Amino acid sequence: MIVAEAYRDAQKSKARAMAEQRLFTTMPFGRDPQFAQFYRSLEAYKTSFAKRVT
Repeated sequence: MIVAEAYRDAQKSKARAMAEQRLFTTMPFGRDPQFAQFYRSLEAYKTSFAKRVT
């Protein structure tokens, strides 16, 4: 029973943190769609370069 309660509490904390993270990352994008597109492009470049093997 204690493990189940701890798991439940952990899931609640995780969900709360994910909601806050979404809020902070989407606020600037809602104000400036061009910035959002630019930022996503930078993230895509960063991901593609990180996967590249030299």
